[in-house]
Amino acid sequence: MTDHDDRTEARIRAAFSTELRRAEGDLELSPLRIGPWQEGRSSAAGLEPRRRHPVSRPGVLIATAALVVCVAVGASFFAGGLRNAAVPQTASPSAASTQTASTQATSSIPRYSDGIPKVWQGQPVLRWNDALAERLTATDATPFLVGVWLDVLNGPHSCPAGRADPGAPDSWATNSCPDRWISPDQGGAPAELDGIATFHFTAWVLSTGPAILRVHVHDPNASQCGYQQAICGSMIVVENAVWTGDSFTDPRPFTVDDVIAAAAAVDPKTTLTLMDSTSPTYDLRLPGAIALSPGNVMPADMQVHGAYLMSSTQAMQRALPDVQPGAAGTVLPSAYRLGESGSGPYYSFSVADRWLVVDNVAFSVLTLPEPSAADRAWLASLEAALRATH
Repeated sequence: MTDHDDRTEARIRAAFSTELRRAEGDLELSPLRIGPWQEGRSSAAGLEPRRRHPVSRPGVLIATAALVVCVAVGASFFAGGLRNAAVPQTASPSAASTQTASTQATSSIPRYSDGIPKVWQGQPVLRWNDALAERLTATDATPFLVGVWLDVLNGPHSCPAGRADPGAPDSWATNSCPDRWISPDQGGAPAELDGIATFHFTAWVLSTGPAILRVHVHDPNASQCGYQQAICGSMIVVENAVWTGDSFTDPRPFTVDDVIAAAAAVDPKTTLTLMDSTSPTYDLRLPGAIALSPGNVMPADMQVHGAYLMSSTQAMQRALPDVQPGAAGTVLPSAYRLGESGSGPYYSFSVADRWLVVDNVAFSVLTLPEPSAADRAWLASLEAALRATH
């Protein structure tokens, strides 16, 4: 091997190392992990639709490494003719080493206790209370980022009469019929948005779950608000979502697949699926939860009416603080069930909706108004089936 060949291989090694570091950095800034509750979301504004199964970060790194290897082999043949162009062993990392590198890159992102990043693409991510303070001190429309938990309503809901200025129909000072709520923490009470924040200009299809929102105040369109111009000018205007969750905000300890399997184990006819705009109009509000629906449910004893997953047991405790976990603590929910009728929302027919809470999962179950011994046994079997998934 000549000195020229040695220099060529040294450059190849350096190029590979540079590209691998760049791939790891890109993954840190733009994780590819996809939350299951986002399946089927719109690709408006350039975001790829969510998929049930996550894209593998190791696969991306290996593909990047393979590209560099191809370049290295070509360069070796070019420099040394048809000599044995052996690629340095470090140019083809094993799956194990790739997994370690990508995990370290992802875990290096500083995060809040609920998994939302503290920094995104070099910008600090505020939480809701800090965003409210920023709203009062901002002097222009420079965007900033805020990490929240969204709750997006599926299905129809009744709306009261609007309270906007009749002379300013485009005013966003109030939101008399919200279908999107912001919670500072998953499972916590939704924040008051009237006169404070608006989705009026959101060019985005938002979904329930964690999000980093790009927002601003002092919107130049505040003049559309008539006598409420000052209110609109001071409101937080949500532009879009720049991040919507990854493996650090996925449900745990039980996953969507665990819940689907448990329900089917107790009753094979129960096929839970992710709730979306085509699901029945049943909606037991749990802020920020992933919702699963069994399709059309006929009123009957001992049925799973739905299931809701939080990212943690603590989040579920915030959402249902008065419900004792386990079959023995199953109680009537405080929220109502939305349904189609001439008079608006209604409760169940001859059965009762109850919460069965198991760690980060809340099953909405149908039992007799006064649960029988058979009901209790069925609830216990559902809890046992879920725990058996681990």
